[in-house]
Amino acid sequence: MSEFKSSRTGTGAPLAADKASRERATVDTKYWEILNRISAHEAMYEERTKTIFSRLARIDASLDNIQRNMFVIGLTLLTGMAGLIATLLLK
Repeated sequence: MSEFKSSRTGTGAPLAADKASRERATVDTKYWEILNRISAHEAMYEERTKTIFSRLARIDASLDNIQRNMFVIGLTLLTGMAGLIATLLLK
């Protein structure tokens, strides 16, 4: 009978306390739901960051390889042209 408004005292204190505890439980539930969502978001963010940095590392390695190949091709062309010019001048 303590949970209901007492007709003798005329106070609604037990009802107010019950309502406050329900609101507190709702707030606590929302707090933990938000905390879980943030934790899940952090985990996804960390995984995506690892994936992005892995891809960037592969792209960087590919660009280094392309740069090395271009240098070798350029050097080969210059050497070939120099040889051709030297051959034409010495005739």
